[in-house]
Amino acid sequence: MTPAELGATVARTVAELAPGACADPTPRPHGDWARSAVYAVRSAARLTPGLREMIAVRLNAAPGITATEPGPGGLLLITVATPEALLTELIATAVPPVPALPGPALAWPDHPRTFENPGFAVRFAWIRATRLRRWAGDLGVPVDPPAPGPLPEPGERRLLRLLAEHPSRRTAPNPRRGLPTYLEHLADAYHDVHEHHPALPWGDHPVTDLHLARLALAFAVQKVLEWGLGTLGENPPEWR
Repeated sequence: MTPAELGATVARTVAELAPGACADPTPRPHGDWARSAVYAVRSAARLTPGLREMIAVRLNAAPGITATEPGPGGLLLITVATPEALLTELIATAVPPVPALPGPALAWPDHPRTFENPGFAVRFAWIRATRLRRWAGDLGVPVDPPAPGPLPEPGERRLLRLLAEHPSRRTAPNPRRGLPTYLEHLADAYHDVHEHHPALPWGDHPVTDLHLARLALAFAVQKVLEWGLGTLGENPPEWR
């Protein structure tokens, strides 16, 4: 289940069971996206605990949702069965960057080209993800279409959680608000995964489903970083 599908399911269920109430249609990751997402339910009249429980029971019966717990203040804590499905959505969706607005440009220097420079870390993460796709093609590893699968490592789940924020960020009234910090966190998480959980096999080892899942993760990172850099007024880097 993708974030868009989950948002539509929650909004439809709330509208059916609680006329006059509405659900935030955009997922807001809570903790580990591989486990859960939170939706806020708003209403002119306070939702009773019984009504919130009815909404949770209905959602639990929906395909792709394994558990729903009502929380305080109208919150719903939802566990999705296949969190990696969001990678398919991110890779397949062509999202142009937000057009440039008047004002000072982002002051990310090009140098020093070390990880202490946040701008370098973000740009280098985009380059790493881009080159990975090229290397996979050179090795004959199938990359189109991508094949998202289970990603069990904590670092991979951290990266999934950050990627799950992208839909809400790109539809926000001001997508640039907090974007540099978001891209820095995304790049940091990707560098950790890239270095500790290889997406390509070593030597003559066979390509596994896990390798393919990690490639899909890298391709999603590439798309989100490219959108983010473009939204901040930068073209993707062309370092050699």
